[in-house]
Amino acid sequence: MYSQDMCGTPSNTPNFLAKIQSTSKLKAAASSYTINIFFHIIRRSDGSGGQTPQEVNTAFNTLVSDFTPYNIHFSLLGTDEIKSNVYYNYTKFGDFKDADSVYNHDMSGKFDKFNGTPFNANIHLNAIDIYLFADDKLNFGLSVDVISTALVIGGYKYNTYFASSHVLSHEVGHCLGLYHTFHGTDQDPGQDEGGCPEYVDGSNDTICGDYVADTPADPCHLHDCETQSTCTWNCSSQYHDLHNQTYLPNTHLFMSYTCPNCMNLFTSGQVGRIFSTIANSCLLQNVIISISGPPVLCNTGTYEVKSLPSSGYHINWDPHSGNLQFQSSLGNTAIFKNVISSQLGYIQPALSQDPGYCPLTLPPYQVWTGVPVISNISGPSYSVVGGNSTYFATISDFHANATSFNWTLMPSVYNNYFNPGYDHCYITWYRAGNYVLVANATNICGTSSSYYYPIYVGSRSYLSVSPNPATDNVQVSIIKPQNTLSASDTTSITPNLITINDQDIVTTYTIKIYNSLGTLFYSTKKSGDTFTIPVNNLQNGTYIIEANDGKQSYTQQLIVKH
Repeated sequence: MYSQDMCGTPSNTPNFLAKIQSTSKLKAAASSYTINIFFHIIRRSDGSGGQTPQEVNTAFNTLVSDFTPYNIHFSLLGTDEIKSNVYYNYTKFGDFKDADSVYNHDMSGKFDKFNGTPFNANIHLNAIDIYLFADDKLNFGLSVDVISTALVIGGYKYNTYFASSHVLSHEVGHCLGLYHTFHGTDQDPGQDEGGCPEYVDGSNDTICGDYVADTPADPCHLHDCETQSTCTWNCSSQYHDLHNQTYLPNTHLFMSYTCPNCMNLFTSGQVGRIFSTIANSCLLQNVIISISGPPVLCNTGTYEVKSLPSSGYHINWDPHSGNLQFQSSLGNTAIFKNVISSQLGYIQPALSQDPGYCPLTLPPYQVWTGVPVISNISGPSYSVVGGNSTYFATISDFHANATSFNWTLMPSVYNNYFNPGYDHCYITWYRAGNYVLVANATNICGTSSSYYYPIYVGSRSYLSVSPNPATDNVQVSIIKPQNTLSASDTTSITPNLITINDQDIVTTYTIKIYNSLGTLFYSTKKSGDTFTIPVNNLQNGTYIIEANDGKQSYTQQLIVKH
């Protein structure tokens, strides 16, 4: 049933931990780790296709569920959309950097180029970049390498949507240093320099196979011998190792080619390898360190560099933006003060290390200071009585984290408007006149200054025809009743408000006359709200006269009687 295209991760990476042990001592691992990840949703250039927000949420929850029992946690730094037909149709990911450079600390851990086309959009040096392809693309998962910080996954196969399944945990396992359980067998297409088949008796389990002692030898035939519904191995007498012992692989291991629905286990040896790899890989050290602290700073706040090793590193808190002022520091923490309100700034501690320690880099940590700023209200600045309008407030920067909005219409006489308490407002207009819509935004620091948006509401007009019945000429008028609210009602609300009156607008109308069957008898253009139309050439009968200004159409019955 299965083929090896379920996972395309190259397996020719040398045994990283063994290579370190050959020259130095392994660093001790922590008791738990939190891995920074970032999801990239691949869509077509027009924004169509790709994973839904619900599927992305399922993908994250799957990782959390699969790794949390082993004290491995995930911090989702963010999600973005990459709208590109080139990326959407990408199928080959190649030209990987030299795997030996993992040990030499200069490998990027990201995808390089294939045929000159880069696949490295929106990369994060402090996170594992996870590129989620559509359910009808790829049909495999692939990490840059064993020990890396980027992977792609997508497709639907074996009754499984890969991007939100346990196959994602399989690929993250590769990023964190795990090989396939069948690594070293003749079924594995790409071997590292020390790759060799693992014996069933376990006599070479730490130097061959996946280099993990408690994962049974795996002949890579689960796809031939497994019953998907029961996750059982059915080839107990068919496959033998070089010592003629019968294979009995574990059908529940994430890093095998078991059915995705059967994947639910990392062994203690695999978890130990992950922890040791994180502790000793400079690449992975960069995806566990992070800055924590209030993203919105009202007065003073404490910020911390998290997951930094307890020795070998020194922090310089000086790099920061001008709206923040450094106060003091103690160990991995520092206190900053808001000195310029309503601005986006950053804190970016510089890390230096003692000889023999990994070079680590922290990205800027965005900090908004003070209350939000409303930069715009969008919506119609003109409406008519009986009309409905919707308005949206725009915050100058989403980092301000506005939690609620307040809307006020001035004056609010006879107008029914809906105030949901967030970023939009719905208004039904019942009276003509000049209005001002006022919006405020609130976050944990307080309420923003008011943003004023002038709106003019016109009366509903109608078509007057006189005389009617008519013989020779007819006078046509567009009747616009006077406003019931004058400009003086609103000039005190906000300065420099420009008022508009229906009577001040000169409009050009297309005038047409039809009979009851829709046959056109007359057409002309007229400017203004009153004009004369000749009807002496029309036969006796009933007609429809229409005036259209390009936005609204007015009609009235006309009777011609000579």
